[in-house]
Amino acid sequence: MNIFKAIFGRNKKIIEDKFFGETQIHKLKNNNFIFSSERYFSPTKKNIRISIEGNELGNLNFANSFFEKIENSYQEVIDAVTPILEDTFQNWKEDFRIIDFHKEFQPIYLYLPTQNDWEIIFETIHDPNHQFTVNMSNMTAKEINTDG
Repeated sequence: MNIFKAIFGRNKKIIEDKFFGETQIHKLKNNNFIFSSERYFSPTKKNIRISIEGNELGNLNFANSFFEKIENSYQEVIDAVTPILEDTFQNWKEDFRIIDFHKEFQPIYLYLPTQNDWEIIFETIHDPNHQFTVNMSNMTAKEINTDG
C-alpha cells in the first residue's frame, strides 16, 4: 500500500509539474503542503520516490535545484552516509564494511523540506527486510533510523 494513500486517504489533488511530472498534492495544517512524485534519478539510472514539503500550492521551483544538487553531488552523499551505515551494520556484524556502495545500497526515496534538512532512504542487499533512513543537513549525515 502506498504510504501516502494510507496517511492522507483519497482526498488528493494531482498537478503536472514541468520538473517532477505527475505530482500528488496533500494539504496539511497552516497552509503547508506535501507534494509526492517519482522522478528519474541519474546517479542510479532508476526512478526514485520523492516527497516535497512546501507552502505554496503548485510551486516546486525551490525543490528543483535541491534535487539537482543531490544528483550532481551524489558521491558526496555516499561519502557522508557510508560511515553512519557501516556503524549501524556493525551493531549486527562486527567487521562490516561497504565494498561497492552502488551495488550494495539503492536509494528509493527522498524527502525534501523547504530548508536544508532532508532525508534519503536506502534499501540494501545486506538486509532486504529493512530500510535505512538517513537524516541529512546539507550534505552531512546526522542520524539514521532503521525501519522494517
